[in-house]
Amino acid sequence: MTAALPARVALLLGLGATALLAGAAEVLHLVPLESAAPPLWRHKENCRLEVRRDDRETVLHWQSSFTGFTFGWATYFAPARLDLRRAGRVTCRLRGDGNGHRLHLQLGRLETGKPTVYYANRADAVRLDTTDWREVTFHLTRFATPGGRDPAADLQQVAFIQLFISQEGDGTDAAVEIADLRVIEATEEELAMLEKQRAALSLDLQKEPPHDGSNLLPNPDLEVNADGDACPDGWTLNGPRERFALDSAIAHGPGQSLRIASNADLERASLALSRRLGQGHWVVEAWYRTEGSPAVPRQAVSISLRMTDEAGVAVHSLTAWGEATDGAWRLLRQAFRTRPEAARLSLVFGAIDGAGQVWWDDLALRFDTAAATAAVDAERRGAERAAAAAAAIEALAARVEALPTDTPAAALKKAALDWGLEDARAAIAAGLGNEAQASLDDIAARLDQPAGPRREPPEGYLPAVADIAGNPYAASVLEAARGHAADRRTYAKGLEGHRQFKSGWEFRGLGDRIAAATWAFCQKDSPLAGDPGLLRFILRGLQAEFENHLDGDLNPYRQLSHGYHDPNINRFAYCPTLEAWLWLRTTYPDLILPSKDAAWAASARTVLDFQRRTYGDGKPRPEDMRYPNMDVTYMLMMALGGEIFDDDSLRREARRFLAGIAACVYPDGAFTYCDYQNECFVYHQINVASVARYAQLTGEALAREVIVRSRPYYPLVVEPSGITEDYTDCFWKHYWTRLAAPEGPEIVAGMTGCRLNKRIANQALTRSRPSGQFAAYAAMAYRDFPDEPLPDRYVVYDRNTEGPRGRYGAFSFAATGRDVGSGYQGKDTFVGAMIADDPAAANPLNAALQVVTNEVRVAPDGLRWKSCRYLSQDERNRSTIAADLAAFTTRYRIQNVAWGGRSTLTDWAGNQQWLLSPHRLVGLLEIEALADTEAYAIHGRVRFGCGRGRGVEPKEIERRDASFFKYGMMLCRLHEHTYADVITEPSETFYIDPPESFASREIVLRDVAGGAAPTRRAIPRGQRHYVVVEVFPGWSEPARAVRRLATAEGLRGLVLDAAEGSVVLLHNPTDTALDWQVTPEWAGRRVERHHDGTPEPRSEIVTLGPTLRLPPHRHVVLTEPGAER
Repeated sequence: MTAALPARVALLLGLGATALLAGAAEVLHLVPLESAAPPLWRHKENCRLEVRRDDRETVLHWQSSFTGFTFGWATYFAPARLDLRRAGRVTCRLRGDGNGHRLHLQLGRLETGKPTVYYANRADAVRLDTTDWREVTFHLTRFATPGGRDPAADLQQVAFIQLFISQEGDGTDAAVEIADLRVIEATEEELAMLEKQRAALSLDLQKEPPHDGSNLLPNPDLEVNADGDACPDGWTLNGPRERFALDSAIAHGPGQSLRIASNADLERASLALSRRLGQGHWVVEAWYRTEGSPAVPRQAVSISLRMTDEAGVAVHSLTAWGEATDGAWRLLRQAFRTRPEAARLSLVFGAIDGAGQVWWDDLALRFDTAAATAAVDAERRGAERAAAAAAAIEALAARVEALPTDTPAAALKKAALDWGLEDARAAIAAGLGNEAQASLDDIAARLDQPAGPRREPPEGYLPAVADIAGNPYAASVLEAARGHAADRRTYAKGLEGHRQFKSGWEFRGLGDRIAAATWAFCQKDSPLAGDPGLLRFILRGLQAEFENHLDGDLNPYRQLSHGYHDPNINRFAYCPTLEAWLWLRTTYPDLILPSKDAAWAASARTVLDFQRRTYGDGKPRPEDMRYPNMDVTYMLMMALGGEIFDDDSLRREARRFLAGIAACVYPDGAFTYCDYQNECFVYHQINVASVARYAQLTGEALAREVIVRSRPYYPLVVEPSGITEDYTDCFWKHYWTRLAAPEGPEIVAGMTGCRLNKRIANQALTRSRPSGQFAAYAAMAYRDFPDEPLPDRYVVYDRNTEGPRGRYGAFSFAATGRDVGSGYQGKDTFVGAMIADDPAAANPLNAALQVVTNEVRVAPDGLRWKSCRYLSQDERNRSTIAADLAAFTTRYRIQNVAWGGRSTLTDWAGNQQWLLSPHRLVGLLEIEALADTEAYAIHGRVRFGCGRGRGVEPKEIERRDASFFKYGMMLCRLHEHTYADVITEPSETFYIDPPESFASREIVLRDVAGGAAPTRRAIPRGQRHYVVVEVFPGWSEPARAVRRLATAEGLRGLVLDAAEGSVVLLHNPTDTALDWQVTPEWAGRRVERHHDGTPEPRSEIVTLGPTLRLPPHRHVVLTEPGAER
């Protein structure tokens, strides 16, 4: 029947546009196919376009090979922008090749200097599963609106129409023919549907929003979903698409909600949107419900708000957390205020991790008219009171100036009131009349009151120092405090005051200074006790700390730290601030104006509540407390708050965290750094100083026990010269800037009587004069007793790093085998070594073997930690400890690094075999492709350094011959390798060091010779590269020979022949037991066989037979009996 109709009518019927039969619709744009070449038509590089003509029509032939990609596209660029606001559909005739690939249509808008905007219609996508001609339609009502876009504005400026083909069928290429491509006017019904959709999305998110209380979110009820996928129009989904669904069966109101399912892999999933914002008071609201989610704080749902400036730099962020609801709908609401810098807001409605489902519906963002009105009224009243205060202050100042200062108490009283006037003037200048008037009222009331005497604080608050003149820590604190007493810096208030502090870290330094200054001021026998100048410094600092946070957070509208606002700033700043306030208010309470004490109390409560909400509540179980340096700081904050406010809930919170911290102490005294990583030296002092202060403050026996258990740490990791190593630290903490500070070991020595810790503290004091919060703690812990030299000439099993550690005079070394857990950031090196210079030198580090590894490059350039893969995961580590000898072996997978336990495995693996002795480190390192893959390069790396930062002069690697190198007093020989060439070059020390600050130097083994830019190439499964490396101090004789052992079945090992004797290390890095066919020179010999896997040496004398069996992932060390090593 259709064949009998005129061709035009038949086509329209085929398009499903029956309304056009009445002639109401028209062709808005006929796409020309004749110009199938630039400038009208363009295509992806894996496509080819060709125009063919016959007697009836022009046909566009389009072919795609999918080379390098799984898609291809052909795009028509209109000579002028197309206005498609009244368009109803895009139609064409189409013929495929039967391979089953999928084709969809996209409309695009171009804006200068901005990303291309795509409106995609995947709902009407066509599967190319036949070779017949057919008519297809892409309805405008089914083009998805991108998140944050206004379709009415964008569709008025359409720059191109794009045909997009995806490789979803059979075959490696596709062939498509297109004819009669046109844009058709919408019918009345279609236009009504389009207008309804656009009304829900019509907000211009790029303009400053109105301040009328209207909803500023597009499609807030999530009803509009043009393309029928899981993403509501106007929004963006973050996370695997299979986790999302629009649910019409469960909704808060009529219509549908968005359901997000959990993911056992802890992948985040969320609904997101970004829009322009600006200064003001705002509120975001959303209805949600959960099923099966954990009834744990901060583990159900959240709304995250992130504000950025015009350049896209974050200025403020906060999160509203919702609890599990067990199927009930609940409103989650967050009010917030912004400064002018907040140009844009990103909203993220997040889902739970791990279990259950969450539904979101009826979302809103509004200008908070009630809060804004209240703020305007408060500002007006504040200005009025400021004017009144300004009129009264000078008369009051004259009365203060007339006060006597003939006694210490009178001088202190006048200093306190002088500061009150100074602060009131700053409040007047900022229009803060209520604050100014409260200070003036307090000053007037205090004028005729006698100055109160110093009070003795409760036991444990401020222990007296018996011999303050002979205490080296008290001396350095007092020296710094004299400088603080002369510091005349003042601080503004309001917006100007906030801007005086460019970075939140400035508050850390200020808090540290005021804590030490307050200790010097309040210590009974201090020569600065009751010093008026020091009092002014303390009061200014406390006021600045307490008035410059935003709802408990010092970060908003301040500089980023490494690209983000660091939440640790708040704990690091407010722990010493609370300590200072506790000391001052319990020793000289009359020196604090009542209104200030009340204001500081309210501020401190806000700070403590913010910490509990954003930190403590997120760690409900002891196993969640795996970040000791922050956990101890939080614990001490809670304990100090508990004493300040006599609040048992804060005291219980501190005790709760102490229990978790105690579980984080490793057997040889280290704490974990975070999760299950090795301790980072710089944080150990924070841990012991904070726990010791907590023990002093509260008398808790468990806190003292933690300090006792920490005793072995410093003697293990601090060399007699005072330097510490970084090679056993996690990869992102290789600072190499550290000499041991004295406060930590001094506190441990003072509490335990340990003479080894005392030696470390005494040595560190020869080059350090600490003067901050921890120096004050050390002064209170200090005891004068003899020290004892650190152990020397040993190899031990370090139960902190779970690997060998040795020290022989100036030469020391270590290997780390600690399992950090699946998915967590792995190791960049398993071994390292150091040579120390004269302990009296400014930088005692002569040379360090910092990193030795193999890596695969997955990007042509860029920072190594991003563009290369080398970090370990899924390790199989073993150690052997013998007299003056150790061995370490590992088989590991190489990971794609990600933070938060989300690292994944690559198709690469490595294994390493190491011998460590007083004379040398000898290693075999191998990298292997586990599958056919691609890479830009494969490299071996041996990194040396002598420190990093101010005052460190980088050394250069001296190349003696093709395989022999010298760095400082450290020598390196490459005995064997499979790489094409070897070069030396500068290298990063810290993982994000820019090239211009590279302080380390590397020997780089390259799989492709020459300096040409690397190109991506195929790597077959089983391809391996290895290197055998020897590193030794300049006073040792080089090995006579080092030979690699390798069998076809997978055994790997080393044969070392050196002046100290011969050693065989044999390792089975496979999952099955393997036999070694003993080589002729060892068969039948009596040897000492050293066992792996024990912290103490264990061996026996045996005669080798023809074979030696090794279990999976085990190794054996064979030496000559009685050899002197």
